[in-house]
Amino acid sequence: MLQHAPGNATVLDAYSGVLSVMGRHEEAVEHSRRAFDLDPLNDWIGGRRVMFLVAARRDSEALAQAELNLEVSPDSVFAKWVQAKAKMAMGDFNGALETLLSRQVGNPGKNPLVGVAQALA
Repeated sequence: MLQHAPGNATVLDAYSGVLSVMGRHEEAVEHSRRAFDLDPLNDWIGGRRVMFLVAARRDSEALAQAELNLEVSPDSVFAKWVQAKAKMAMGDFNGALETLLSRQVGNPGKNPLVGVAQALA
């Protein structure tokens, strides 16, 4: 599929997901970088890039990407959620909880990530 759409950010993002599921996290990160470079305003692609970076244990890069996503899409619930995930990956459970509660990521009472962050904090 990539050979037919090498410049398609959505295809690169989807392929990154396949690679990550296969445990090929570094390759997923590289393809997600290319997807993000092609469509830096897409908060879905930027958010998934954070998740691929976390899976590759590149936590500080994941947090930097999450913060960049929020600069581009400050009202994106997904961007806020992945920022909390990046903070949790770095062991900043209080920061993750603060992000989840202060930025109202969905309904805090129905967001299981809030409970996980509370338990770990």
